[in-house]
Amino acid sequence: MMKLLDAIGLHYDIVANKFDQVDEEDQEKFRNQIKTEISTTGLKGVDHVFLVSAKNPKMFPDWLTMVDYLTGSTN
Repeated sequence: MMKLLDAIGLHYDIVANKFDQVDEEDQEKFRNQIKTEISTTGLKGVDHVFLVSAKNPKMFPDWLTMVDYLTGSTN
């Protein structure tokens, strides 16, 4: 799907939910794996990657960052 978005020149964000299910000691590795896969697959239109937990939004700062970004807020 993302390759199709790239092919037609659209930009997009990647949101990975349930980040609370990734063990704390594996979270940085998970972040790096996503970045590596974006690079390896040659995705061009990725603007942001948000790692969130809908059940525990306060656990991860990406949740508030994503909401601010989507609402145009500068908090």
